[in-house]
Amino acid sequence: MNLLQRILILMTLLLVFGIESNAQTASPSDVSAGKQELADKDISEQEIKDKLMTKGVDLDNLKPSQLPTIEADIQQAILEIEQEKSEASEKDEVEKEAPKEEPKEAPKEEIEEPQEEPVAEYNPKDYIYGHHLFYNNSISKYTTVNSTATPDNYVLDAGDQLAINIFGTSQADLLYKIEEDGFIRPTGLYKVYLRGVTFGDAKTMLRKRFALAYRFQNDQFNMSLTAARTVTVNIYGEVNKPGSYTISALNNLFSALVLASGPTESGSIRNIKILSNNKERIVDFYDFITNSSISTNLNLSNGDVIYLPKITKKVSTSGNAFLDGAWTYELIEGENLNDFMTIVGGVIDEDLIQYIQLKTREGEMKVVRDYEYADAVRQNLPLKNNDVVVISKSSYFANNYYLVKGAVRRPGGYELEEGDKVSTAIAKTVLAIETFSEVAYIKRSYTDGSQRLIKVDVAAVTNGDASADIELQERDELTFFLKSNFQDTYSIKVTGAVREPGTFEISSGKTWTVYDLLFLAKGYKENATQFGFVVSQDITNSNLGGYKIVNLKKAFEDPKSEANILLNPGDKLVVPTNMDYTDDFVVKISGAVRKPNTFKYNEDLKLKEVIVLAGGLKLEAATNRIDIYRLDITENEPTTTLSYSITVNRDIDPLNIGSDFKLEPFDHIVIRSAPEFENIRYVTIKGEVKYPGMYALLTENERISDIINRAEGLTNESFPEGGTILRRQGDFSGRVVTRLDKAVSKNKRHNLVVKGGDIITIPKTMDVISIDRIGTNTITDLEVNSNEIDSTDTKLNVQINYRAKRAKWYINKFGGGFSKDAKRSMTKVIYPNGQVKRTRNFGLFKIYPKVRRGSEIRLALKDNKDLSPDERKDNAAQRRELIDRIIDSSTALLSLATAAITTMILADRL
Repeated sequence: MNLLQRILILMTLLLVFGIESNAQTASPSDVSAGKQELADKDISEQEIKDKLMTKGVDLDNLKPSQLPTIEADIQQAILEIEQEKSEASEKDEVEKEAPKEEPKEAPKEEIEEPQEEPVAEYNPKDYIYGHHLFYNNSISKYTTVNSTATPDNYVLDAGDQLAINIFGTSQADLLYKIEEDGFIRPTGLYKVYLRGVTFGDAKTMLRKRFALAYRFQNDQFNMSLTAARTVTVNIYGEVNKPGSYTISALNNLFSALVLASGPTESGSIRNIKILSNNKERIVDFYDFITNSSISTNLNLSNGDVIYLPKITKKVSTSGNAFLDGAWTYELIEGENLNDFMTIVGGVIDEDLIQYIQLKTREGEMKVVRDYEYADAVRQNLPLKNNDVVVISKSSYFANNYYLVKGAVRRPGGYELEEGDKVSTAIAKTVLAIETFSEVAYIKRSYTDGSQRLIKVDVAAVTNGDASADIELQERDELTFFLKSNFQDTYSIKVTGAVREPGTFEISSGKTWTVYDLLFLAKGYKENATQFGFVVSQDITNSNLGGYKIVNLKKAFEDPKSEANILLNPGDKLVVPTNMDYTDDFVVKISGAVRKPNTFKYNEDLKLKEVIVLAGGLKLEAATNRIDIYRLDITENEPTTTLSYSITVNRDIDPLNIGSDFKLEPFDHIVIRSAPEFENIRYVTIKGEVKYPGMYALLTENERISDIINRAEGLTNESFPEGGTILRRQGDFSGRVVTRLDKAVSKNKRHNLVVKGGDIITIPKTMDVISIDRIGTNTITDLEVNSNEIDSTDTKLNVQINYRAKRAKWYINKFGGGFSKDAKRSMTKVIYPNGQVKRTRNFGLFKIYPKVRRGSEIRLALKDNKDLSPDERKDNAAQRRELIDRIIDSSTALLSLATAAITTMILADRL
């Protein structure tokens, strides 16, 4: 019996039938062997069960007749679990092998919360009506649906996953996925074709089908969509982000357009074209925002193409009569004024509309046309692209009224009847007690637009003086005033440690005391000082005033005491807190603790407590060397710094701190690191060694040769002369220049000590050198030694076969010699390991540097003193470009010549 059979039997026994199986019988030894096989593969029974559930196989509800059909599913599940565990194991190994750096402690600072970017203010005029619904929104792409609220009109297709729950006499939780052929295959029932069936119809169909095999009432059957298929749609035309999008099939056309960031400014939303299965349908978005009763199929299928053409006709509104304000609307061909008025939702009140104005274009001219509103609607006024429809409502103008304002009981507008006078208005509005009853004023408007103020003797009117009782006219405004408008107001203020700080208006005169003000402020707080001070300011002269300290406690507890001083109008009582007169004392801890910080000092704060507050000691902390620096403060004497060194136990119990070293204000605790404590340091070696990779530094002062030896030496293709070392240490990052070929042979000068983080790279053998063309005659005088160099190489002036010569020989031999503007003394050779050798100038003669394999020869140009540095760089760039053109031309000519020779040879052979 093979492994698969044993696992199949085991899973069947354990998860389905308990002890017995009608499909086959397994001996105890088979079951034991199956368990051992699963244990050897580190696979649990639950893992197989969960994996099978993702494939639609529910072992808890499996029937004996189904056993032969799930063998392939179990085998595939085991293979997938093994592969997932293998990938996870490889990932863990990689993470373990990589060096882990000790995380650096961030400085203790106030961290600013991330600020959301301000949203641009929305302005409807910036959009075509309807476009705004696609902006400042987002859509969630999802494939799994946790809600059962799937719309009944959702059309099912292959890939949708359905959950069926039966909770009647029969109970079952079933999961089915619609297969590529459109069927689901319930066990013990005929397959059911669901492709193209709506969700509501499918629910009814499956309820009837499952009633053949299960016993339940209609309300004991539930179907939900647990995972919707995904569809890929292509969105093109006037959208902000055209392209292909993969979305849940539950999303509709408008969700897809939101995902594409909506239409562009010129994108039509009334002529949206959807090509599905070679059939085109048109969707008008206005159908939904102007007439919700209209129904259109918005569902999308896999491969649908959505196209938004350009807007061909748009019309704007202006004026104060439109219900939705000012917008620009999209119209389609054939739509005119009446259609437009339906789209915009009409006007506020047609009874107030008399005229309609149309701003349009006639030929090359912009014109304005006025129409009677009723005639324009009756004619269904034609509209053109970029027209503006202006409709404003008339206002009601009333004249038979007057206004009463100010200090009266019932201010407002009143009907003006013949013979109404000021006494009439007073009787209707009723003067208040606080009304200034001496004078009022009438503001009267005249037909020429002018206004006049008329003084009213209120006292005479109320006393029955008919000559003072002025007759009112249309639109008169009668204003009364308060008595307080003609009086100065005074206030006193209390701030600081009181329960209700505030400003209180008082009468004039020195009748208010400190006690009164504290009483109004609900007394002083517990943290208040026993003293306060009164800040006075002369209300007649801002330069006069003063400060007076008062005994708050005595004034409040004994109002008759001398401490309860009188206050002047404008005085302010300030009640300080005890904290205002207390220095902030702190202690600081730094060094090898997890959270270096500064803590507020307290008399009960001790060393162990500070270490606990700082996260405890790090692994590298030296417990036998903790330094505490203390500021010695003596009255009227210069400060001095004291130092203490103590030892602590690494295992600090926060719940049992006990007595400890007592701290004082401004103490600084420094936790030292243990001597020469370092984490594992790694060096990486790449390239041509037998075992490249990362190597930990095992001893102090390991050298290059030690690392290469641990990598089992160099390969046959190695080129140690071109080896490089890249070092990143602290602020330094760059190449360390040395000779790795000599380091291998343990030359002390070049066999450097490696550092953690170094990257050693040893390339393959290099047989060429290169010449920078600047400063050479290059292609014009190039001499090619056909015995030594491939004559088909189009870059003979760049890549040269290596020979043990000096730089001058290469320049003369393969660069056509030095150009007239070359500065020979600046000729240099850059070796592959980064080392640079320059030409040595001895006056009458020069010694050019030797060339090694993989080197690059560079020349410089003479400085033109008449040119700026930028101009000299431009000249060099132009010269390089000229040389490139010469090489390209030469290459083309060589290719033509080769083709001609080939043709002649073939002609002779034929």
